[in-house]
Amino acid sequence: MKNLLSGFLLLFLAGASNAQSKEDEQAARKLPQAFSDAWAKHDGRELAKIMADDVDFVTVATAYLHGRSDFEKFHVRLLSGRFKEATITPLETTVRFLHPDMAVVHWSWRIERIRIQTAHHASHATA
Repeated sequence: MKNLLSGFLLLFLAGASNAQSKEDEQAARKLPQAFSDAWAKHDGRELAKIMADDVDFVTVATAYLHGRSDFEKFHVRLLSGRFKEATITPLETTVRFLHPDMAVVHWSWRIERIRIQTAHHASHATA
């Protein structure tokens, strides 16, 4: 079994008035697990609900998604295709506030059960 360790940037706009408080950092650190839990439902609309309206999201393939609508459209397609049965497990998370109401959350994870489609059959792989 191979582990695919990748990271992406998630710009999260914190809505609290006491930005950069311990509570803000804790909320930002909970995003990877919330993302993983929503991903497990394999529903891009559900996954988009945890994102800010003006989220900036960079995928592991370096696609830049701007806004919840863009994020949702991308993930609806992704989670109905080769990642339909995939699971992700958060490994390491770092949080850095760029502005009192904006943080970069960078995290790595392990992904398993990716569907590999060939001309003759489908199989599952763990990366």
